[in-house]
Amino acid sequence: MKINVKVQGKNFVVEIIDPLARPVVAYVEGERFEIWPEEENG
Repeated sequence: MKINVKVQGKNFVVEIIDPLARPVVAYVEGERFEIWPEEENG
């Protein structure tokens, strides 16, 4: 999945491999990031 994100006026294309995986693996301008989303307490 690819999404466009704007941060401080600059646009980025973010590619997320599997949004349900942990960690979430995302690529921003070719750089790999591992993201650990916080779970909401409901």
